[in-house]
Amino acid sequence: MLREGRGGELVGAIREAPRAVVFISVPWSVAERHGRQAFRGAVALLEEKHPDLGISFFRLEVDEDEVSQQRLSSVGYLQFAGMGAGSLLWLQAGRVLATEINANSLGAPGIVARSTSLW
Repeated sequence: MLREGRGGELVGAIREAPRAVVFISVPWSVAERHGRQAFRGAVALLEEKHPDLGISFFRLEVDEDEVSQQRLSSVGYLQFAGMGAGSLLWLQAGRVLATEINANSLGAPGIVARSTSLW
């Protein structure tokens, strides 16, 4: 299941998830909107074909959200908030395992491949 929202709603769940893929979302970017489509496609594929991986999926809205931006800063990726590129973080128990600046550059198949190679 894809959970969507701002930092106050999601940061705790992201920290607690054993495995998480987080899409960094802003409302003003065309690149982000394209990346969001790729991310949603990947979520559907992973939930259908790899539910045993136990991945939690999040779309974190970071625009003008201090809680989200603090979380990105705490893991060393605050720059993803300002890029608006539709960036991705793969986390295990709150620790960053991998990143991608633009989800659209991987597309849904690439996001799936990265996720399954990590877990």
